[in-house]
Amino acid sequence: MLASEINDLKARVKAEMRKRRGYPSLYNYGGTSYDYTTDEIPSTSHPIYASNWNKIVTPMNAIKNRYATVASGLNPALAMNIISSDLSTNEYNSNYYMESYH
Repeated sequence: MLASEINDLKARVKAEMRKRRGYPSLYNYGGTSYDYTTDEIPSTSHPIYASNWNKIVTPMNAIKNRYATVASGLNPALAMNIISSDLSTNEYNSNYYMESYH
C-alpha cells in the first residue's frame, strides 16, 4: 500500500465530510482535528501509523458504522478498498446521505 494512496483516500474522506452539512452535520469530521499532524503524513520515508487509518475510518463510521478500526482488527488493505469503493459510489450520490441514517 502506497503512502500516496493513503493520502489520496484521506483527502477524499475529508472532502466528503465537508460536504455533509445536513442533520446531523458531519462537517467537523472534515476539520483540522482529523488532519494528519506533520509527523503523521505518510510518505516514502515515513511509515503508515494506526492514527492514519483511524483518521480515515472514524469519519467514515459517522456515515455508516461498518468499518473496523485498527484496535478492532482492521485489515488496512481491505479497509482501503472498501472505503474507496464506497466513496466512488457515493461521492456524488445525494441519496446516500439520507440512506446512511436509516
